[in-house]
Amino acid sequence: VNPISKKYELASKVSLLPCLRYLVVETAADAKYTTEFLKEKGLQKHVLVLENLPAVKAEPLSQRVKELGGEALSDVIDVAAGQKLASFRKAVDFYTKGKIVCADFAQAIRLQREAGCKSIVTLDGAEFKSG
Repeated sequence: VNPISKKYELASKVSLLPCLRYLVVETAADAKYTTEFLKEKGLQKHVLVLENLPAVKAEPLSQRVKELGGEALSDVIDVAAGQKLASFRKAVDFYTKGKIVCADFAQAIRLQREAGCKSIVTLDGAEFKSG
């Protein structure tokens, strides 16, 4: 999982930080095995089960968001192709749903006020949430 351009790297990391702390497994059976293994070693870690994530339907960006320079965060994150990684795309879409990436603070404020965007991250990693 990488941004499509280096300029999106910080914004991507900041937005995905909550889920970057998880051990990611494909199935509930994998989660059970992983949890038991970690217990044996005296370790604890949160486990994210990919098959349990709901599918997220990406909403197209409004023309106004595009005019103001906003991009859907999920569109700037590349997940390598392959059957195993298809579930990662699902996770990225789930955790970035509705998030907009933009250049700077001023642009974020305009996106909030003029386009009604509720979750924005700037290229320098500042997050804006409303509501």
